[in-house]
Amino acid sequence: MAESRLPNPGSEYGHCVEQCVHIDCNAGRIMARCKCQFCGEPVGYETGFFKREGQESPYIIDHAICVEKDFFGPHGPACSV
Repeated sequence: MAESRLPNPGSEYGHCVEQCVHIDCNAGRIMARCKCQFCGEPVGYETGFFKREGQESPYIIDHAICVEKDFFGPHGPACSV
Protein backbone atom coordinates (compact mmCIF):
# COMPACT_ATOMS: atom_id res chain seq x y z
CA MET A 1 0.00 0.00 0.00
CA ALA A 2 1.38 3.40 -0.94
CA GLU A 3 0.83 6.48 1.12
CA SER A 4 -0.77 9.59 -0.34
CA ARG A 5 0.10 13.24 0.29
CA LEU A 6 -1.81 16.50 -0.03
CA PRO A 7 0.30 19.15 -1.79
CA ASN A 8 0.67 22.54 -0.11
CA PRO A 9 -1.92 25.15 -1.12
CA GLY A 10 -0.62 27.33 -3.92
CA SER A 11 2.02 24.79 -5.00
CA GLU A 12 2.07 23.36 -8.52
CA TYR A 13 -0.45 20.60 -7.70
CA GLY A 14 -1.99 22.15 -4.58
CA HIS A 15 -5.37 23.75 -4.22
CA CYS A 16 -6.08 27.48 -4.35
CA VAL A 17 -4.64 29.52 -1.48
CA GLU A 18 -7.80 31.61 -1.08
CA GLN A 19 -11.24 30.13 -0.40
CA CYS A 20 -12.83 29.11 -3.72
CA VAL A 21 -15.67 27.03 -5.15
CA HIS A 22 -13.52 24.30 -6.77
CA ILE A 23 -14.61 20.84 -5.66
CA ASP A 24 -11.03 19.48 -5.53
CA CYS A 25 -9.79 22.46 -3.52
CA ASN A 26 -12.53 22.08 -0.92
CA ALA A 27 -12.00 18.31 -0.71
CA GLY A 28 -8.28 18.91 -0.07
CA ARG A 29 -9.04 21.42 2.70
CA ILE A 30 -11.43 18.97 4.35
CA MET A 31 -8.90 16.13 4.16
CA ALA A 32 -6.11 18.30 5.58
CA ARG A 33 -8.28 19.09 8.62
CA CYS A 34 -9.16 15.43 9.31
CA LYS A 35 -7.69 14.17 12.56
CA CYS A 36 -5.60 11.02 12.70
CA GLN A 37 -7.20 8.36 14.94
CA PHE A 38 -3.80 7.53 16.45
CA CYS A 39 -2.34 10.91 17.42
CA GLY A 40 -5.37 13.20 17.15
CA GLU A 41 -3.51 15.77 15.03
CA PRO A 42 -4.79 17.02 11.64
CA VAL A 43 -3.36 15.15 8.65
CA GLY A 44 -2.22 18.45 7.10
CA TYR A 45 -0.22 18.96 3.93
CA GLU A 46 2.92 17.27 2.57
CA THR A 47 2.53 14.49 5.14
CA GLY A 48 1.99 10.87 4.18
CA PHE A 49 -1.43 9.41 5.00
CA PHE A 50 -3.50 6.29 4.45
CA LYS A 51 -7.26 5.97 3.94
CA ARG A 52 -8.74 3.58 6.49
CA GLU A 53 -9.67 0.27 4.88
CA GLY A 54 -13.36 -0.57 4.72
CA GLN A 55 -14.46 3.03 5.08
CA GLU A 56 -16.75 4.52 2.47
CA SER A 57 -15.93 8.14 3.26
CA PRO A 58 -12.80 9.52 1.57
CA TYR A 59 -12.20 11.69 4.64
CA ILE A 60 -11.36 8.98 7.18
CA ILE A 61 -7.57 9.01 6.98
CA ASP A 62 -4.55 8.64 9.30
CA HIS A 63 -0.90 9.70 9.21
CA ALA A 64 1.21 7.02 7.52
CA ILE A 65 3.86 7.18 10.25
CA CYS A 66 1.21 6.64 12.95
CA VAL A 67 -0.22 3.61 11.13
CA GLU A 68 3.28 2.18 10.69
CA LYS A 69 4.16 2.69 14.36
CA ASP A 70 0.91 0.99 15.37
CA PHE A 71 1.52 -1.94 13.00
CA PHE A 72 5.26 -2.47 13.53
CA GLY A 73 5.53 -1.34 17.16
CA PRO A 74 8.12 1.00 18.69
CA HIS A 75 11.10 -0.51 16.84
CA GLY A 76 9.56 -0.73 13.37
CA PRO A 77 10.60 1.17 10.24
CA ALA A 78 8.85 4.38 11.34
CA CYS A 79 10.89 4.56 14.54
CA SER A 80 14.11 6.57 14.56
CA VAL A 81 15.58 4.58 17.48
